[in-house]
Amino acid sequence: MTNTTRDNPRGDVIKLTPSTVGTLLFNIYNKFIFEKISNYGYIEMSGIYRHGKGTEYGKGIYYDQLEDEDDKGKKLTLIVGEELRSRLQTGKLYNLRGILEAKKNKQSLGMEVLYRISEIVEEQSRMVSPEEIAEVENKRKLLEERNYRGTRNLRSVIQNAIFEKGTIKGFFIYGTTAIVDQDVENAMRGIEALCDSQFEKCRIPMSSEERLVQALNTVDKTFDFIAIVRGGGTGIEIFVCLVM
Repeated sequence: MTNTTRDNPRGDVIKLTPSTVGTLLFNIYNKFIFEKISNYGYIEMSGIYRHGKGTEYGKGIYYDQLEDEDDKGKKLTLIVGEELRSRLQTGKLYNLRGILEAKKNKQSLGMEVLYRISEIVEEQSRMVSPEEIAEVENKRKLLEERNYRGTRNLRSVIQNAIFEKGTIKGFFIYGTTAIVDQDVENAMRGIEALCDSQFEKCRIPMSSEERLVQALNTVDKTFDFIAIVRGGGTGIEIFVCLVM
């Protein structure tokens, strides 16, 4: 479905992304561009659909988001009817058709651009970048190497050091401001009563991959074990990076 106007006599559908909408429309000096594009009626928009908070605005109307496929920081607010929303899956790439609307933002006193969906043109297969392909290949190689090396039972390593060698050496890596070291040191006192022990530690920013890798590479390999110790909270995803 297209809209023919004086400016768009052939009924062409403009194709945009959240990124290009942001470039063209969010600048107050380009307000005339928005008015001109609005006259074209239906605009085709491609991007990754994201569910909003699930809050209903009016009867069967929801506010969701369309994320730019290439620039994840660029998002556009969607106005979605209940029936269309039931057919959209968050995280999927879609070509949508609808119209652009604008309303005043009470907080910024500027213009807020909204995209009212009228049709799902198609669900696309998301393009995989060369960087993503390389990352998957690196992970595959890493898993192969890990399987080749095998894993060790840390409990057995510690028990053997205590009861067979009669001595144990351990190195602990803590976050810069962590207080969990107090709990660890209290637990280690039980081991100190069983055998000769040597425990050392260092503190680094746990949010820095570079500092973590540096610490692991510089620790004396004669230690029976090296432990990265952290408390709760966010940031655990750093430990699944390829470098680590």
